[in-house]
Formats: sequence, structure tokens, C-alpha cells
Amino acid sequence: MPFEFEIPGVAAEILAARTAEALDPILTKLTRSASALGAPTVRGHKLFVKDLDDTIPHIARVLRLDDRDGEKSNDNVCVIATQLYGVGGHSKVVADITRLIGGEKVSLILTDLYGNIAYRRLIGEDMEARGYHCRALLALKAPSVLDRTIELHRLLCAIKPTRIFLLQHHMDVCAVTATYPFRDITEFVHHADHLPCLGATVGYSAHVDLTYTCHPICAAAGLNPIYSGMTLPGLSAVQGAEKSDGPLVFGTCGNLGKYRQEGRASRYRWIDWVIPALRTPNSKFIHIGPTDAAFEQDIRQGLADAGIDPERYVFAGLTPSLQTALIDHQVDVYISSYPEGGGRATLEALAAGVPAVAPSEAEMGPLVQYSSPLSGWALVYDPAQMPAAIADAESRRDAMRSAAYRATVQIELNRFEQYVAGRPLGPAPAPQS
Repeated sequence: MPFEFEIPGVAAEILAARTAEALDPILTKLTRSASALGAPTVRGHKLFVKDLDDTIPHIARVLRLDDRDGEKSNDNVCVIATQLYGVGGHSKVVADITRLIGGEKVSLILTDLYGNIAYRRLIGEDMEARGYHCRALLALKAPSVLDRTIELHRLLCAIKPTRIFLLQHHMDVCAVTATYPFRDITEFVHHADHLPCLGATVGYSAHVDLTYTCHPICAAAGLNPIYSGMTLPGLSAVQGAEKSDGPLVFGTCGNLGKYRQEGRASRYRWIDWVIPALRTPNSKFIHIGPTDAAFEQDIRQGLADAGIDPERYVFAGLTPSLQTALIDHQVDVYISSYPEGGGRATLEALAAGVPAVAPSEAEMGPLVQYSSPLSGWALVYDPAQMPAAIADAESRRDAMRSAAYRATVQIELNRFEQYVAGRPLGPAPAPQS
């Protein structure tokens, strides 16, 4: 199978295990294997782990997780993830699903494989204020991966969901195995679009691609995927702020680990893309999202070494809405995080009428090359290409503020809403640039 990644011997070990006791250490090892996915030959190049997906029915049988029939509807929904983040596309997708379904119909369950959630910290927590609309947030607390798998299955048996949205981390065997008996009402929401992910080839009731980059690959693999795209709160294709006489403003947003290239082998540093942008006369850079003192100092030092005033790179902190922040800061050109750009963040920029430039590396594989049915974005593979890409982006701005462009954005945003509502979707539109 093209784009398949194999972890030697693990599938055979699982199939040879005939008891829960024998499975226990293997499932723990599988969960911890996620660190191997960052290898340069894997990240951006591999998408499926079919040999491991094929073991899921065996694991379910050994654990005696009985199949559960059901008719799919939005009457009683479960959204299952591993954990959620303050910044991150899949967390926002979870929030969008819960918002569109309505909190009175949604249970949000986290497998919490890394033990980051303490119920005492949730006392008095207003989940709706954080964007999550649900009757309750549940975090699994059994002592092992195997026990959590059984715990999740029993929770689902008690809740009796009529539809399950699955958005787990790459090697969360707990989430995939526990939902397999509910496969007739479970939908695999493919958000891990540049790394191998358990569940992508499991026979769930639907395979749903959030991003355009991986969609044709999943289609070629015979998974009959749905392209849902993503949406934004309010479904508003917002017209950006009027161009002022002030400086040309660049903006970026993303998880800090991306800018540091944590677990990612890359040719350039983030500062290597910032410097040619800020060599544009009368320009400044707005960094939206979490940072820390060490990162900020690295940026300032890098700019100073290049002879650029560090004060032209502004750290704006976290924001509840990137789209609103881009407009408030009068951002003219969005520069996506590197080496992996956030698909959701780029969508928010395009929807705000802000053209996007996506730094990338061809060698990093096809799965990290941004693609979209919306126009207004460009890939660059070398910092030397930044001046031309910025000039091209500026030339697109008027067209992206037109009624015709906003109507196209609205159609793209509506796909996700129609998907969550359970309405049939038409074919995925053709890619643009």
C-alpha cells in the first residue's frame, strides 16, 4: 500500500497474543512508538499503518469488546480525542463539532494517554468558554493502555452513542480499539494528515479528510474518503481590514514546537524566513500564539545579527480567534509556521481575505506541502523566494476582498457544517493556488 509505514514485528506480536496479559505490554509499546514517526523518511512521506490497523479486530476479540449495532444520528454524540491544546487545528475542529451539534447532545471523552488531565483542575471550569460545548468532559484514568481501552468501551456501552467522531493521536490504540465495536456509527476524522495514524484504514462508517493535502492520497488508497474541509465559528467569510498607510504587516500563528522544529529535521530555521520578509521596507511581523522567553530572545538576537530592529517582530500572545486578530492587527500577508504549516490557521487567514505564503521543503515529502481548493496562497522552498512571494501575495489582496472570493470561501466553510449535520457532500473541488 503506498504511503504505508511499518513498525517491524509489532503486528505479529499483537496477533500472537491470546490473553489480555500478553497484550498489555505490546499495546503500551505501540503507544510509545509515536516518537519514531518524526524520522525524516516518515514524517511527510507516510500516512497509513495498515498492518497495525488489521490487528484491531484481534485486539477487540481478545479483550471481549462486543460489537454494538446502532443507527447513526446526531441525537447522542460522542467526540473522542487523546487530548486537547490551547493552539492546534484538531482541538478547534473538536470545538466546532461540539458547537454545531449542541452541547446538550455531546459527550467529550479524552483518553489522556499522557496523564495530563486532573479532574480537580476542572472544578468550576467553563468548558463552553473554551469553545467546547458538551454535557461533560470525561478523561480516562485506568492505569494502563489496555485498561483504558476496556474503560472507554464500557463508557461507550453506558452512554449508548448514536454517532462517534474519532480524532485521536497517531498511535492511540486505546481510542481505535474501543471504538471498533461501534464502527457502524464511528467516523474516523483524519486530522493527522502528514504522519502515519492508526485507524485510517479501519473499516469505520466513514473516513473524513479535513485537509486537502491528504485527501487524494486517501482516495487513491481506496478508502472512499469524504472531504469535509474545516470551518470557522460563525461561518463568516470576513472581509479584512482596509489597507492603511502604515507598515506592511506580516502575521503568523502556531504551536511553539513548530517554530522550534521540535522532532522535525529541517533545512532552515524560522528566523531564516523572517529575515527576508522584514527586509521589505516599512514592514513588521506579528507573532500570534504561545511563546516563551528563550524563543523570543532567539528571534531578537537573530534579527539583531541580521541588522534588523528586533522591535519590528511583535509577540502578540494567545487569541481566541486568529481570524479576528489578523484583522485587528491589519495583517497584510500571512506566513504559515515552518516546516509544517497549520491548515486550520491558513484557512482562517484566507477567510479573512489575507493572502498566505507557506514556507516548506520539497524533500520533506508530499504530505507537508500545503494544498487547498481556495486560491490566495503560495508555497516557497527557499528564503530567497520570499520577496517575490510577498509581492505576489500583495497583488492578490484586492481580489481576495471581492464578493466573488468571499462567496467561494463561504462554500468551502459550509462543507464542514453540512458534514457534521449528516448531509451528503458533493465531490471535492479542484485545487487552487
